[in-house]
Amino acid sequence: MLRALATTSCNYLELAAISSQSQSTISNWLTALRNAKLVHVCAWDGDTRGYPTVPRFAFGIDKPDAIRPSIPANVRAQKIRDRKKEARNG
Repeated sequence: MLRALATTSCNYLELAAISSQSQSTISNWLTALRNAKLVHVCAWDGDTRGYPTVPRFAFGIDKPDAIRPSIPANVRAQKIRDRKKEARNG
């Protein structure tokens, strides 16, 4: 897992696939590594709705976390309307 984080950035699912551990085990390890300031959030990936809520981790001693970008309220509202419209039609 550390080798993967040292060479590239990974999210929970990618680390679980690489190490063949469960996501909760990966989460526990990353919590410990973040508390020791060995791993940081380098970027935010989009979730199934497209919102940047999935952290991407990388190895880096005492590096600050990337700031999570926010989505403007009007864009969020439009996505909600689009999903409701799609649910009614589909």
